[in-house]
Amino acid sequence: MKALASDLDGTLFFQDLPGNFKDGDLKGIRQFQENGHLFGLCTGRPYSGVVQGAIDYDFCIVSSGALILDKDGVVLYEQCIDYRTVKRIFMDFQEEVHLYVQANKRMYTLKKGRFPLEQIEITSVEDLEGYSIQGISIDAGNQKIASIITKRTNEKYGRLVEAFQNVECVDIVKKGCSKGAALEFYKKQMHIRQLCGIGDSYNDIPMLESVDYAFTFNHAPESLKIHADRLVDSVAQALEIVSEN
Repeated sequence: MKALASDLDGTLFFQDLPGNFKDGDLKGIRQFQENGHLFGLCTGRPYSGVVQGAIDYDFCIVSSGALILDKDGVVLYEQCIDYRTVKRIFMDFQEEVHLYVQANKRMYTLKKGRFPLEQIEITSVEDLEGYSIQGISIDAGNQKIASIITKRTNEKYGRLVEAFQNVECVDIVKKGCSKGAALEFYKKQMHIRQLCGIGDSYNDIPMLESVDYAFTFNHAPESLKIHADRLVDSVAQALEIVSEN
């Protein structure tokens, strides 16, 4: 059995595209599954932010690898950040950038920001004490600041968490957690013969490095292309290649 995991935003889901998905990609996913293979999502979004209904996925990796769920929403794997660490990071950055906390499969924030996802407003990070906190998302506003915050977070809190740059944002998860680590766990649990992955941004690098065959796009940054086995123009093209090999 083969499987392909796809990033969501910028890879499969396009905010400015009518319907948000390419018809060819949706058709390719259905054909791939009909041929007996598995298709899954692998995203930095929380579970509540995964588009429901448009894609009949077989598995779903969310919060940058902190949570794996099957097609019915049953949790197969979870990695959480300690609340005290979350509070320290939140207090450290809240005056500089917009922060979101991914907890209990949803997204929480002190003030709603530009992310086109359901956001639950809280009065203080202390409101989340006792929650299962899967990760922290930071909207840095531009790539340069995102790069600086990623480096700063890993230098200061690297014993406890890992930060990954996602273009203008930063995804923070528990130490040892990543899209790649989650995929390795899923491959072993499901006895998948060949696991492939496709993504378009820096936070997808752990995924591309861990899969058996990695895809990114012809328009992707050069620093991302070096981690891919093949360059494509769409998810549909990647699925066709995997099916034929």
